[in-house]
Amino acid sequence: MSNAGLNPLPGKESYTLPDGVKMILDATIQQATAFGVVLALFAGGVASIAQTLGGTMTEEVSPDSWKVLRVFLYSAIMFNLSGAFISLMIVKMCTDLSLAAWNKKCRPAPSPENETVSRLLRRYNMSNSYWIVERLFVFVSIFACVFTFTALSLWVFLSEPLKVAGATMAIFSALGIAVLLSFWITIRGENWK
Repeated sequence: MSNAGLNPLPGKESYTLPDGVKMILDATIQQATAFGVVLALFAGGVASIAQTLGGTMTEEVSPDSWKVLRVFLYSAIMFNLSGAFISLMIVKMCTDLSLAAWNKKCRPAPSPENETVSRLLRRYNMSNSYWIVERLFVFVSIFACVFTFTALSLWVFLSEPLKVAGATMAIFSALGIAVLLSFWITIRGENWK
């Protein structure tokens, strides 16, 4: 059955988002998709380490340091999986904007400069709670990285001889500082003009 003979709803002709808004949404969708994939891969990698570790030691034999490692491993898995899911929600938020804008047609389009994605979405009558998803994404992503980094560091420290573990910790520390520095630079650079 064809819809060719149906008339569009009155006042609801086609609507195109402004180019600036499209660019912001496209960039956010691409970043959230990439981040979601990376977090899912991290979760899989950490899960295999946790499975290997869980199969080698029983609860009675396991020293406290290895129990701490398992807590970090399982927490890293959950933070990474949560981050991947929140990434999907960010993609959904951004892809829903076209429909919301179409429903709200005839209002002047907002200027995308100096707007967060959640504020831009709210301007088109989308949920006022989207800022929570945006903040939650940052929070969960940071903790996913912290727990993954800590779990892998503990694993190396507990499973390798002291010299190897010490050299590895020096490399891990330098990488950790580089990651934190790049995060800080990125956050500070978001308000460029």
